[in-house]
Amino acid sequence: SRFNIKWTRRELDMSNRISKDLIYAGLTCMIFVIPGGGFVVVGLLLKYPEYLPSQFWNDLTRNDILSKEYKTNVAFCKNVNHEWKNQDTLPSITELIETWPDIGKKTNCRMFLRKLGLYHGVVNPIIDNIIPSLFIGPIASQLVRARINAKIEEILEDDDLLLLENDLVNLNRNELQFICNKRMICSPLSSTKEMRKCLESWLELGSTVRIGKLLLPTSLFLV
Repeated sequence: SRFNIKWTRRELDMSNRISKDLIYAGLTCMIFVIPGGGFVVVGLLLKYPEYLPSQFWNDLTRNDILSKEYKTNVAFCKNVNHEWKNQDTLPSITELIETWPDIGKKTNCRMFLRKLGLYHGVVNPIIDNIIPSLFIGPIASQLVRARINAKIEEILEDDDLLLLENDLVNLNRNELQFICNKRMICSPLSSTKEMRKCLESWLELGSTVRIGKLLLPTSLFLV
């Protein structure tokens, strides 16, 4: 539970990241069992350091990985907005929030959902490039919506913990980079002061406004 009263937000966040790292560690061990697998693993990790547990990233690696992730999501953000502006039949942002639970059933919203899924990282961009139609069917759209919804709920719950602990001043640069990147509210290369200010501005917004920005991301906070 993200509201485990025995753990702080920092401990919960670390637990979540370790859980994800264990998946990579398990896959790595499986490859190591294969003869010569060790060489494959070392080669892949040298080429793709983002698959190393984040605890092993140095400042340069972390800046590079998060910066690439940020730039990719800026491009996805533009695609989401382009799709929204080009579809006269799409609902307003208020209607989008109200009809969100059933949006996967709306044929005219499926392309928007696919692009929003890319932005939130629930649609694999490699598979999407090969078979884009895979993510716009009726069942796939419902699954994409459900996964986006889970991402949004996770961010909102994390927001509640940040507000509850009211300890933004003690968040270090590494933590701010991950937090701001997850919400796409400023570049991970911004100064610590700028990131903290952007996070404060984000948390001052009402929950409905934050949901709206997560459902229809804009360049308002992208600096």
